[in-house]
Amino acid sequence: MHLQKLEALRTPQIYMRQDVLCETLGGNSCPLLTITAMPESTSNDQICLFRNRPLVFLSARVHPGETNASWVMKGTLDHRCSLSGEDLNRQWQSPSPELHPTIYHTKSLLQYLAAIQRAPLVFCDYHGHSRKKNVFMYGCSLKETTLPKILSQMAPAFSMASCSFVVERSKEATARVVVWREIGVQRSYTMESTLCGCDQGKYK
Repeated sequence: MHLQKLEALRTPQIYMRQDVLCETLGGNSCPLLTITAMPESTSNDQICLFRNRPLVFLSARVHPGETNASWVMKGTLDHRCSLSGEDLNRQWQSPSPELHPTIYHTKSLLQYLAAIQRAPLVFCDYHGHSRKKNVFMYGCSLKETTLPKILSQMAPAFSMASCSFVVERSKEATARVVVWREIGVQRSYTMESTLCGCDQGKYK
C-alpha cells in the first residue's frame, strides 16, 4: 500500500522502479525499490551519468518487532518474521536460499554490484533498539565516522556518543560486517532507532 502511494505521488523529475527481489518463506514478496532523480536530458552524457551514479543501499525491518525501523524507512510493512525461526541478521555469512531467501538474494545482489564495479558507496541496515535511547549507528571502522558526525549535527535525535565502530565477535555474521568485509563497502552501517524514546535535545 505504501509503495502504491509513493508511485501515485511520483513526479516526472523522479525515477522510481519497483522490483521483487525474492519471496520469503511465507510467500511474501520482498520489494526492491530504486529511487533517484531523472537525467537532465536524454543525451548520451546524461544517460551515462545517470547509469553510473554512486549507489546508496538501504535495508530495513529484518527483525519483526522493530516497527521504528520501518518508520525510518518511510514504510508501513506488515509485521512479519522468518518462518525458519532464526535471526536473519545473523545469517549473512552463509545464507541459505531455502531458509533465508531475503538475505541470500540481498547479498547476491550486492555481490553482483561489486562484480560489475558498482558496489554501493554507503550501505545502511535500519533496526530498532529495545534498550538504548536516541538514534545511533554501528560502523566497522574508526576511519568511517564522517556520516554519523554529519547526522549528529543535523538530527536532534541522533547521538554520536552512542555510536560504536568496533566489530564484536557476536556481530560478525550481521549485514554491516559482512557487507564491509566481503563486499568491500567501507561505509557500512547499522542504524538503530530507539524503542525507548530520547534523552537529549528537543525530544527529551
